[in-house]
Amino acid sequence: MIGLINEGEPGITQWSSMMGANSESDETENGWVNWYCGLREHYFFIVIPNEYTRDPFNLYGLRQYFPKNYDNLIELILSSNIPDEDDLADPTLQDLHREAGELYGLIHARYITTPRGLHMMKQKFERGCFGKCPRVLCNGQKVLPVGITNELRSRRVRVYCPNCQEAYDPRNVNLIDIDGAFFGTSFPHIFLQVYPEYISTTCPEPFYPKIFGFKVSDKLSIIERKGINGEYGKRIQAEILKMRPSSRKHIENHQVNNSSLNKGKTMPQTGVNINSNNYYTNEDNSSKNVGHNSTTSSKTMRSSTTNNYSGVNYHHPEDIVMNQINHSNMSSRNNNSFCSNRY
Repeated sequence: MIGLINEGEPGITQWSSMMGANSESDETENGWVNWYCGLREHYFFIVIPNEYTRDPFNLYGLRQYFPKNYDNLIELILSSNIPDEDDLADPTLQDLHREAGELYGLIHARYITTPRGLHMMKQKFERGCFGKCPRVLCNGQKVLPVGITNELRSRRVRVYCPNCQEAYDPRNVNLIDIDGAFFGTSFPHIFLQVYPEYISTTCPEPFYPKIFGFKVSDKLSIIERKGINGEYGKRIQAEILKMRPSSRKHIENHQVNNSSLNKGKTMPQTGVNINSNNYYTNEDNSSKNVGHNSTTSSKTMRSSTTNNYSGVNYHHPEDIVMNQINHSNMSSRNNNSFCSNRY
């Protein structure tokens, strides 16, 4: 049964000022959208203005997901009518509203990467609407919604912690059926590049297993390995190496493993081999490399191949922002590269 939000829970009433529903006329115009975003399990959503949905350019490529009812679904989303109990009891209308919700979710994933959408999500983030990191040592770090994949009906929504840079299941059971494609895989990373002030400036505190106060082993924790690999930024990497000089062996072994894996391989072009889906797991990103190979031949029958592979890990947004500043003179970029309305 579809339930509405209870008093005191984050929803359309509490967030109306930030979502554009400031007047009775707005609520009437966005009737279906306001109703949909006001459901108990939909408080992660923001209200998309109807003018954005009316622009076919913003919806390019979405018709393929709903080839039969696409026009009817758009009409329903833009409708000022709010479904009543009789409508929701009709199986045919139930399916129509369900598909309309899926289409709205795909539009939502695009809108939250626009300047206005990012600002609205920023206000929700500041108020803790998306929750806090379940990792105890992150000390209540606020999280952002993220999708593991952009494929519809594939994986449900997760929450991303800017501190430990991991993705977790939301604590609220009401979010169990929210599709991750409604937020996309890129949103939290675009958000942190547009608002770098929310990037954690300290290394996440690692957890050390102890028995009677003594460490069980000197093995690096997952947090330390990620820090040494540069995933929290170069500054934090240097701090960890300073505290644990012996961890330099991890970097040396990491480089040796990369060189042994790439030995004898040839790559005629330069390319990046990064699987974005693995970013949200605890897998070691050290296997993701940028390959550049140059082959030289001599007059003899033998030829030598030089591999210039270097290990590539996910770079902390702080480093990415600095790289963008250093390369701001590139003609393909402008001052609004991450907050321009691409849709």
